[in-house]
Amino acid sequence: EAYLVRRGELGHDRVFVNCFGEPADRNTIYRIVRKRGEQAGITGVRLSPHTLRHTFAVSYLRNGGGVFDLQKVLGHESLEMSRKYAELADEDVIAKHRKASPADSLSSRSTGGRKRMR
Repeated sequence: EAYLVRRGELGHDRVFVNCFGEPADRNTIYRIVRKRGEQAGITGVRLSPHTLRHTFAVSYLRNGGGVFDLQKVLGHESLEMSRKYAELADEDVIAKHRKASPADSLSSRSTGGRKRMR
């Protein structure tokens, strides 16, 4: 919070700044994310600012956020990009449905030793 208050005094809306108070470039932000990921022990996955943004978007939708709200939060001009995140979240819903649906699980139940009619 103290950082955001101090950063707010700089007269621009960039969250990440360098030691001179100038907006940090994309390579600097990438290095910060990678370094913090290593410090947190995150290994075996791609870690970048885009990965964090993507993870946020899908998690937002999985937790009940609306696609129109997501569009605004992410700053997308069109709904098309936000819809791509929604499609990824929908895959979770489909998988959960297949796992929980009584009708979908009928064929996977055992017959209990009885012979099936042909």
